[in-house]
Amino acid sequence: MALISDIEPIDVAADANLVAHHLEHLMIIFGGFSVGYGLTALYGVAWNLAWERFKRGWASLNRGGYLAAASFIIVFNFWHVPQAFTYTVLPGNEGIHFLEHAMFYATSIWLIAATPFMSRTFKAVYIFVFGNMNSMMGVLYSVWGTNLFAPYPAFQQDQFGLLMSASGFLTMSVGTFLYVYLTERRANAAREREAAAADPGNASSTHIVAP
Repeated sequence: MALISDIEPIDVAADANLVAHHLEHLMIIFGGFSVGYGLTALYGVAWNLAWERFKRGWASLNRGGYLAAASFIIVFNFWHVPQAFTYTVLPGNEGIHFLEHAMFYATSIWLIAATPFMSRTFKAVYIFVFGNMNSMMGVLYSVWGTNLFAPYPAFQQDQFGLLMSASGFLTMSVGTFLYVYLTERRANAAREREAAAADPGNASSTHIVAP
């Protein structure tokens, strides 16, 4: 998705339409999330001594996942400041635009790659705070009286604000609920497996009802 987002038709649409530009960013970020998720599968692989040393260093760097979480939210917020957002599409700023996308991609990979080192509580709070932040940013863009995102047309600012507030609200509410619900289900399943392993006779027993 990250590569597709930079092909010419999508990039041209993003330069002409504020909402398309934000959707382009979401494609890049979700592409990074997918790569980061794939990288987590490597943590259980045992190759050689150098790889084990790298894994220990990586785990030490990402203890708690705070650095990755802070990096992603700082990068996201900076490039959604209106002046920074629109600066990237001005003529001659193609390199800055590429840097913006590279930072979104890199920090989104790092964020998801660091999730195994985060606590369940921190993950839930982070999803809620990030969604709330997006929602509030969208509301501010929608109610702001002046055209913050020139050279984009002023009416696109309202559309962009609505998209950000809606996606932020869904992340904050549905995203947090689903995360807590699904992780609780996995935790309950793990506890049941541990209990069955500790007492296999009880797990395999059946109750016979006399006629």
